[in-house]
Amino acid sequence: GLNIDFQLNNHSTINYAFNPDFGQIEQDPSMINLTSYEPYFEEKRVFFNSNPSIFYTPMNTFYSRRIGGYVNIDDYNYNMDILHAFKFSGKTSSGLSYGTIFSNSHVEEYSSNYNIESFVGRISKDILRGNSYIGIMNTVYNSQDNSSKVYSIDGLINLYNNSLRLDGQSALQEGLGSQGLGHSYEISYTGKLFLERLNFFNNAIYDIWINFEKFDKKFNINDLGYLYRNNFKKTQFGIGYTKTNPNNHVLKQLFNIRINKEGNIDYNDLKSYYSFNGNLIFKNYWELQFSYLYHDEYFD
Repeated sequence: GLNIDFQLNNHSTINYAFNPDFGQIEQDPSMINLTSYEPYFEEKRVFFNSNPSIFYTPMNTFYSRRIGGYVNIDDYNYNMDILHAFKFSGKTSSGLSYGTIFSNSHVEEYSSNYNIESFVGRISKDILRGNSYIGIMNTVYNSQDNSSKVYSIDGLINLYNNSLRLDGQSALQEGLGSQGLGHSYEISYTGKLFLERLNFFNNAIYDIWINFEKFDKKFNINDLGYLYRNNFKKTQFGIGYTKTNPNNHVLKQLFNIRINKEGNIDYNDLKSYYSFNGNLIFKNYWELQFSYLYHDEYFD
């Protein structure tokens, strides 16, 4: 095999691998998966861990473990061997980040003629003095019996000295005769309370967040990405409170309330709960924690 890393200039890097050997990479932790869904594993291969943050998006549109991992053919998992992998990535002084990955793999155990081509393209631009960004991404997957494309736009907006935060992504997936949409968004606000008449809340930091996710029944990005499940929608609301040194005995007090509603597109409840959590850390570093959790009836 062959590996080449070339620093094109101060902003750009080229990585190329021919028939790479990843046999010395640290193994994944052993686990027993009793769920119906695929577990997520961290990337440990150097080729994909070089400047990986450019490809990070809220919905894991690109999951590098798909390249050189395994592929399911006729209800059986076969290992893939990477023939070629090329990556070009970088970031300019103006805050423009870019990255592209092209790979060609084959499944020799099934047939040496079974080839898989993968492409990932990503561009993002820093905005609002560099503490926010907006980006677009495209992935393409082609094999003898499958083809899939994903187009997405994502962004992170920080306003009011980073107190107000909007983060999210929308994606369109096109496959063989099917099309699906996915959305994942979160808005949060962090501020400080000044209530002199209510000493318990005065000078406390509070957090409020709302998270929304919805994935169509035909939304499937798992050829090159990772999605825990489709046919899914979730709404989550939470409010948190933190105060340091509230009195002579307590070092920090933390409380939060969370409401979570999950279901499928047909309005069946998958997980609905309400929770209250509290934590007191005393000056001698003893802790008192308490929680209340209520689950509605739901499908497991």
